[in-house]
Amino acid sequence: MFSFTNFDKRTKEKGMTKLFLAQQIDKHPSIFHDWRKGKSAPSETDLNIIASCLKCTTGYLKGLSSSPIIDVSFDDESPLRILADPVTKVEFDNETVGVAEQFSALSPENRARMKDYLTLLNSQGEP
Repeated sequence: MFSFTNFDKRTKEKGMTKLFLAQQIDKHPSIFHDWRKGKSAPSETDLNIIASCLKCTTGYLKGLSSSPIIDVSFDDESPLRILADPVTKVEFDNETVGVAEQFSALSPENRARMKDYLTLLNSQGEP
């Protein structure tokens, strides 16, 4: 599934041309017409590249989220709370979002272990 509406909205918000995005995914700009008409859809690789360029999540481009960025102003159980300072909004790259999704899929016991492990790593600083 691909939300051309979200894609189109985000390109305008970021002032990004479709020609530039087509070059980034090594496709002819006419591919966007096919995506809008539903004749084809972007691959996961193309979605990741486009999301990175547009500084949004792939979930937003797929129409799974109404917000292009991750809101970390949730409660303390948010998987992203451990990855960011407590700010209202932060734009995360897709790798960080993927890690947060994997973290949230853990059992409560393993989530607690992971928090302890990350806390330990952070307390040790850079090698």
